[in-house]
Amino acid sequence: MLLKNLKIYCLLFTILTSTKIYSQNFDTVVIRYHKWGVEPTHIVPCIKFEREYGIKKEYKITEKALTDSLINLLGSLKKGKEKRLSVECKIYFINNGEVKREVCLNSKYVMDNGKIRKNNPLLISFINRLMITHSSSECDKRFYPSYIGNEFEGGVDSLYSYLNNEINKINKLSNVEKTRFLIRCNVSKKGKSNNIDLRFIKCPSPNNSQLELYKHLYNIIRKIKWKSNPNRTKLDISEFYFIYPMNRNYCHPLNLRTQ
Repeated sequence: MLLKNLKIYCLLFTILTSTKIYSQNFDTVVIRYHKWGVEPTHIVPCIKFEREYGIKKEYKITEKALTDSLINLLGSLKKGKEKRLSVECKIYFINNGEVKREVCLNSKYVMDNGKIRKNNPLLISFINRLMITHSSSECDKRFYPSYIGNEFEGGVDSLYSYLNNEINKINKLSNVEKTRFLIRCNVSKKGKSNNIDLRFIKCPSPNNSQLELYKHLYNIIRKIKWKSNPNRTKLDISEFYFIYPMNRNYCHPLNLRTQ
């Protein structure tokens, strides 16, 4: 253990003496890691990283000298041009239990606050050393992406309640029979729904009321305000099921898949 600590502080000294200081107020850094240099069958975007790879463990770093050094390394990276970054590691910078900054990276590139930069061996070595010298723990669910991908301002349950309540305001849809939908849409960095794909599920011949429901639901989704995220790309898609009228037992996305 003494040797491990000596190595990380030698690396820390190298960082501090070779780069500028970008100290910021974060009390905790959380690292979630899959594998460097992996060849994915498809691009894994930042928002879907944890669920795509089934990430269960994380490393928490609270020593200020180490968190400052990590920030320092990130601030010294050169600009990159890669747009289709497939994420292999994700870092959360947290203060007082709230995520203030989120960095997604692989062995070649880093996405930080919406900007792409080139990764380098010093940063990778430092992250690896942090994971070696700190014990892993179960992922904190407060900072775990939702099942639907992009985050709704009030959470998943609030999203379903919002959709249901907005439809309830339309009197002519009060007697519509139970109808299932699959909803997919891109979300902009500022949280706007784009490229909405709304489909009936197990409803080959929708009646007039269901078609009317479809039209109104589409317009409601178009106005949804998702949480803004500067690291969001065109590959970050919200996908979820919705049933109207909504039964309380069907609120959770995993239940909706089978109903």
